[in-house]
Amino acid sequence: MEEMIIVYYGTNSLKQFIRGKPIRFGHKLWALCGSKGYCFNFSLKYGKEFNIRNVIPLDTWVGMKLTENIVNPSSYTVYFDNSFTNIDLLKNLPKLGFRATETIQENPINHKCPSEEPVYAEERKKHILFCI
Repeated sequence: MEEMIIVYYGTNSLKQFIRGKPIRFGHKLWALCGSKGYCFNFSLKYGKEFNIRNVIPLDTWVGMKLTENIVNPSSYTVYFDNSFTNIDLLKNLPKLGFRATETIQENPINHKCPSEEPVYAEERKKHILFCI
């Protein structure tokens, strides 16, 4: 799963401006892609389209929505980076049959590790790999 931006400089109410990025103008979308770059599913981000932010986090909802139409989920592993970092998503995807791996920051805000003692931990310089 990844965030993407489609370059667009024309006039459109869905266009977003992101300061400090190489592609500053365009349409932002979330995509579920395979390891060879083939896009299986995507969702266009167009503002306040989700009224469920108080119930579940937006990144969890998007992750669940992107993976809902995948046939035979047990044969797939979902990888996601800091834009989808959420323990809830990591817990919910295995319930649907997916294997999941995420990149998480050292001190994430509002994210607590579900296990106090990891099954396996390996320290590499400043990064620690946890397998729960």
